[in-house]
Amino acid sequence: METKIPKPSIYFYKEINDGKNETVKHYELINQNTDNNNLTDKINISKDRGFANSHPIYWVKTQTYNKWSDVCLTGLFKTHITNLFKGDIDKKQNLLIAKFSDDGTRLIIYCFNNYYSRQIDHVLQYIY
Repeated sequence: METKIPKPSIYFYKEINDGKNETVKHYELINQNTDNNNLTDKINISKDRGFANSHPIYWVKTQTYNKWSDVCLTGLFKTHITNLFKGDIDKKQNLLIAKFSDDGTRLIIYCFNNYYSRQIDHVLQYIY
């Protein structure tokens, strides 16, 4: 039996420190399609520096009370699609798909609550 894929919570972000830093970008929430707040109003995307065994391309941090979290929310891993990355939150309970614009100034994050799979082909219908 195939697992039913839930409709994703979608978060739309724009870069707020454009060109300020090459390895870290800060994004601010401009819209979302849900009241479910898996993510914060500001997020930090930083390039991996090679210290983790998992080797993601990027790390995601959230901001609470004007302070960036010391612990990363998730790593973002390369997919077979340009500018599309995958990760998870809550120990692989929720799939996260991050889609960057070509210039990196816009970011859309799709959060599939209570659904996780290593294969993203099943969720692409919600993204494209």
